[in-house]
Amino acid sequence: MNKIIIYSAFIISTSILLLDKYSEIDINNPKLYYSLLIISTSFFISILNIFSNKKYQKIKTIVTIINIIVIFALYHTFSNFWKTQTIEYQNIENTNKTIDFEMKDIGALGYNRRLIEKTKILPGIDLVKEIDTNKIDLKKWKKVVIDVNELNLKY
Repeated sequence: MNKIIIYSAFIISTSILLLDKYSEIDINNPKLYYSLLIISTSFFISILNIFSNKKYQKIKTIVTIINIIVIFALYHTFSNFWKTQTIEYQNIENTNKTIDFEMKDIGALGYNRRLIEKTKILPGIDLVKEIDTNKIDLKKWKKVVIDVNELNLKY
């Protein structure tokens, strides 16, 4: 029973992280992202423990500690996710679907900018697709222009 829980948690957390990396699904909450990363890494180590003998226990402990340190360092170094600055349009039929202007702080080089169609799936997880506002059907979208300013920029 414990093995099934370990395998399931590993598969689910790793699948969500891979979907974030290689599909249009976007995890926009750093705490959720790094929690999934820690869960995935921890259960990977647990799976290694199930299939290996006690001979490599010290090595696995050291690898686990190094993984936790690396994840902690990544959190504090690269915790700059895309942040919504303004919500430009909202879908008339589905209020969970919006067109947002987002920015990402890239340090001394300034900010990356993008305009996306965002559909909220779960809290912290969205379906994101970059779009051109010149090509949207204005019959389906209502212009709202809500200033969110998640980067707390002063202008």
